[in-house]
Amino acid sequence: MTKSWKSIERELQKVGDGELDVIHLSSHGAATGDERIGLQNKNGNLHLSNLPLSTEREIRQKLSTKGRLVISVCRGGRYRDGMQAWADKIGKPVVANTGDVSKGNFGKGNWILFEPSKSK
Repeated sequence: MTKSWKSIERELQKVGDGELDVIHLSSHGAATGDERIGLQNKNGNLHLSNLPLSTEREIRQKLSTKGRLVISVCRGGRYRDGMQAWADKIGKPVVANTGDVSKGNFGKGNWILFEPSKSK
C-alpha cells in the first residue's frame, strides 16, 4: 500500500515516459464535493490539494497520449466538481465510479468520464 504521494511518485519513476495507458488509484474515498476529493489511508489523506508538482508531473509524463487516470473511491464519481478538478490539474481524462468500492470490487455503479477543460 502506498503511504504518500512521494511513494506513488517513486513507483511511477520505475516506468518510462508515455508507457502507461491507465494509472488506477483505488482506496477509501475522501469527498467533500470539491478538489479535496482524494484517497484516504491510515496515514492521512492524499488530496489533489496536497499533490506535489513533481508527482503531478510524473503522472502526466507516464500516461500515454491516450492515457487516463482511473480513481475508484466510494462514490467518487458523484462529486463532479472534484473529479473535474483532477482532470484539469492532470491534463488527462479521469474516470470515476459512482458506487461503493470494496474488497474484490473496484467500483460498482456507473463510471463517468471527466475530460480536461480545453482552456488548460
